[in-house]
Amino acid sequence: SSDLPDGASSVNPLSYIIVEAIMALKQTHPSVYIRLHDDAPPDFVDLATRYLIESDNRGQIYGDDTIVSTLIADGTAAADARHWGAGGCMEVGVQGMSGDLLFAFAHNLARTFELVLNGGKLLMTGEAILPGMKALGDYQTFEELYEAFEDEVERELSILMRRLDIYLAHYARYRPSFLLSSMVADCLARGHTINDGGARYPHYGGSGLGIPNIGDSLYAVKRVVFDEQRYTGEELLNALRADFKGYEAMRVYLLNLPKYGSGENEEATRMVDRVLHTFSHPLKRHRNPHGGHCRPIILGFVWVVQHGDRKSVV
Repeated sequence: SSDLPDGASSVNPLSYIIVEAIMALKQTHPSVYIRLHDDAPPDFVDLATRYLIESDNRGQIYGDDTIVSTLIADGTAAADARHWGAGGCMEVGVQGMSGDLLFAFAHNLARTFELVLNGGKLLMTGEAILPGMKALGDYQTFEELYEAFEDEVERELSILMRRLDIYLAHYARYRPSFLLSSMVADCLARGHTINDGGARYPHYGGSGLGIPNIGDSLYAVKRVVFDEQRYTGEELLNALRADFKGYEAMRVYLLNLPKYGSGENEEATRMVDRVLHTFSHPLKRHRNPHGGHCRPIILGFVWVVQHGDRKSVV
């Protein structure tokens, strides 16, 4: 990695030993990630590649230069940014300087999109969650549909951020974490615990689930309903309600449309990027009582299955 104060590489003989040891032991947990910067020694790049291919560990490699530059652009001091680390899974923060809610939620954006498509009702049960919302067949243009999705995401995230502010206040009162606070900058200097404004970077963090799925779905809706007019919005929605039973030709056509990551269609890729920004922008605008904002964590993990299996909003 490039975590020395001046940005110089800190790859050293111990770096090689650690990776080799993890591979030899077939260690599966905790996962070990490699911070790989652009100027890393070629043989260390080769080792990182072999780690991904041969190890039974849940190997992870991070683009160090991109993360450091992004943290600096996000307001983190350069020397601190070079001392970043990933938490339990993917949450990026500065080691020993971050707040206690760096990974605080996983929000089911795919469910949000489902409600926008289906008039505020759950497809599996018909339960009305958002009464009065339009359904897919009621939108005259794709941009009108997307604006409704964007507005609902904004509304839900505003509630979520207010909820985190309440958590933070109660954590400060009922979970002061004195020992942890003593090891987090700048709690001692400020005379405040980690949850009460002591941490140097008191940011929140959370994951939006289903972003690629939503992007693929939006691209398909835009193309078949609004661009090609192959199907009406009502026809597509009826197929979704029936889980495509009786709509096999439509299902095959939709499955064969370009998807995110396939490299077949730039518009499909841009649609996922648009959904990502729809999720991340409201988070960045929020400021918690200690001046921190919320960072998006792009991670699905096991929650994708758990949330998809739910027949109601929890």
